[in-house]
Amino acid sequence: MPGLEIARKTAVTDNVKPIEKMVGPLAPRRYVNSRRYGPQHLVMVALLTALVTAFLASPALRGYLEPISAYAKAQRR
Repeated sequence: MPGLEIARKTAVTDNVKPIEKMVGPLAPRRYVNSRRYGPQHLVMVALLTALVTAFLASPALRGYLEPISAYAKAQRR
């Protein structure tokens, strides 16, 4: 990283100190890397995927997409 050396020199010459993440009464007591997605999110994504797959595999939609795929096949030739 080209700016790293310049940043280090500037920190020494200008007496720059690292800042804390957050201070004050509303600051968290300790910073924890919490999991962002829980099991309920996994279940929700699985159900949504099943619903979308069932919709895309439905006969009505398959009939709708047939002319599009026939047009794409004709364009490839």
